[in-house]
Amino acid sequence: EFMTVQNAPENPAELEIPAPMVSLVPVETPEQTHYVQVRPPKTKMLTLEKNVRITDPEYNRNIRHLVFDINNKDFSYLLGDALTIYPDNDPKSVGEFLEWYGADQTTVYDVKALKTLDARRAASFKHPMTNNQLFNEVVDILGRPSKNFYKQLRKFATDPKEQAELDLLVSDTPEGNAKYSGLTAEAVNYADVLRMFPSAKPSME
Repeated sequence: EFMTVQNAPENPAELEIPAPMVSLVPVETPEQTHYVQVRPPKTKMLTLEKNVRITDPEYNRNIRHLVFDINNKDFSYLLGDALTIYPDNDPKSVGEFLEWYGADQTTVYDVKALKTLDARRAASFKHPMTNNQLFNEVVDILGRPSKNFYKQLRKFATDPKEQAELDLLVSDTPEGNAKYSGLTAEAVNYADVLRMFPSAKPSME
């Protein structure tokens, strides 16, 4: 905002496509690999026994009562502790997105880090996986994008109309803020946004 007020020129580096964080290397002998479910560090696998919505279906907040089986588990907690849940994405939605994106869903890859990764990603990539598993269990493709995501996506857009719309979305103007707020209110996810701007197609890496 300060740079905008000062009418300073945009940093050219801000327009460059960022270098990938990982590389996907096809496994030479995929038949010798096996599926290993991704588990973030310091987490435990618990069985969900009950999942009931306790708010009215017409209420705009979906509050649920969850019950987990912790019998015979090395799992302890204190009153008032918060439980972090790492859910998988909906497989059907992921499959439809990957098909639309033209991404291979069956090739098994070794995911090689090209930069220092956070502990969760580093742990996730210890075992070979397909794009399907990557987008089901690691990539938050059905999550809610921030304004910075639109800014980064602008770097990949090749269609002038899409470039202009993305420029508007990230602009600090009344029209741009209203446009961004509207998409936030619609609860669009990353997959929705990528479909909205088909000329902006970052690589799978």
